[in-house]
Amino acid sequence: MVEIERVSGVVDAHFFSSAYEALSRRESIEFKPKLNQEVGVTYDLFGIEVSEEKVRQYEDKGFLEVSDEVALPVCPICGEVRLTIFLLFPAYIGLH
Repeated sequence: MVEIERVSGVVDAHFFSSAYEALSRRESIEFKPKLNQEVGVTYDLFGIEVSEEKVRQYEDKGFLEVSDEVALPVCPICGEVRLTIFLLFPAYIGLH
């Protein structure tokens, strides 16, 4: 548990210092989700890949604002976003 808190503190420090630098240069900052097959939806926050839950924490505290929603494929049965796509090709009838 202490390790998780330490890592979270490092992510927080990196995020806030990087955000401060970008905002002081009046840069527009946008974080887009990406699908990581290992852990699900993640965001690249100034070079550190963090979970959607961490980004939601920042949003809940008012540090980030959602400007747009992105749709990702979700399993209709379990709601999981870590999908594996299998492509099946029909047999070519009459071709040898």
